[in-house]
Amino acid sequence: ATSRRELAAFFERTFWAQETSEWVVSDRLDDTLAFLEDNGFIQETGPQLAKEKEQQMKVEAELRRLTLAYKEMKRQVNEKTDELMQSNKLLQAEIVERKKMEAQILEVTQAEQKRFGSQLHDGLCQELTAILLFAKNLTQKMEKDKTLELAELKKISDMLLDAVDQARDTARGLYPGELEGTSLMHSLEELVSSTQNLSGIPCRFHCPEPILIDDNDVATHLYRIAQEALSNAVKHGEPQNIEVLFTKNEENIALAIKDDGIGVMNDLKNAKGIGLKIMRYRAHLMGATFQIKPNLPRGLSLECSFARPEIRRSVA
Repeated sequence: ATSRRELAAFFERTFWAQETSEWVVSDRLDDTLAFLEDNGFIQETGPQLAKEKEQQMKVEAELRRLTLAYKEMKRQVNEKTDELMQSNKLLQAEIVERKKMEAQILEVTQAEQKRFGSQLHDGLCQELTAILLFAKNLTQKMEKDKTLELAELKKISDMLLDAVDQARDTARGLYPGELEGTSLMHSLEELVSSTQNLSGIPCRFHCPEPILIDDNDVATHLYRIAQEALSNAVKHGEPQNIEVLFTKNEENIALAIKDDGIGVMNDLKNAKGIGLKIMRYRAHLMGATFQIKPNLPRGLSLECSFARPEIRRSVA
């Protein structure tokens, strides 16, 4: 509908004669406008303008709301994009670090294989060769003298037992066996005892209550961490005593290796030793924390701690 003011202006432009200043058709403009207004052809300007203004304000308010929503969505998208890019960088860095670690593990594995090969050749094989020669000579002597040398035969038996012990120690170094259940406790105790016998350093194993590890991979990682830590303590720590603690509380299981040696702490967090990196990597694979700190008043303490299996399952 057209407003009264607009229609009046239209009539004025159409029917007003500018030359004579008179209406061309009729001077009853007011009557015409009233007729059109009464029959709904025109509406009052005020209400229409108010309605249009109200609609315009609603549109502007909705536009502002949509603009704010768009800006917020854009901010969240940018934030998530930054998070994804950061996560991707961390993932790429972890992939690179893992590849380096795998290469180092391969290097250590090859070095260990070489060491065990040398042990077998220079130790067990030489021992068995000596036993063989001794047995041959004894056999020839007994055949010649027609006597039975019981004391010498006892020596052969003792030498064979030593060779078996060497073979067992070497085999345990290559493969500690299945360590699930309580086997890890006994294997750690044997490892501590063997370290004491080989190094001459007093070593103590402390495990106040049975600890069950139902995952052989986790048990193997713990055994290897203890093995490497004991080896480092003996080689570099110059300790008078070494202690291995295998304990648990309501939430966690912890393996700690402590000594009272020289306690080298310089730049431990950035240490470049392959053995230390592999211990950290093993702890990472089993979802454990790995810490090295001073063992006051002197020495070093290495601790690997992780959530008990039942706690992990309940969280998962």
